[in-house]
Amino acid sequence: MPVGSPHGTQKRIELAMEPRLTMRDERVADMNRDLGVAILLVEHDVKMVMGISNRVCVLDFGHRIALGRPAEVIRDEAVVAAYLGAA
Repeated sequence: MPVGSPHGTQKRIELAMEPRLTMRDERVADMNRDLGVAILLVEHDVKMVMGISNRVCVLDFGHRIALGRPAEVIRDEAVVAAYLGAA
């Protein structure tokens, strides 16, 4: 999203406030920099999430089924069944 757009302006203002945590709902277009800010990301693209995350919490219908490093979470049987299809 261009910085001059309304969304870009909003993000600049948010980051100028120096937050410790930001929240995103399936919106990663403006996440191309490491700003030292924790991000709570709601996203269904498993490959993308595992590629950018240090720690992942997986919910299934509002219940936590896994929490940990991406390499551990992606092998969790409950995660495989809920999001990747049983092997």
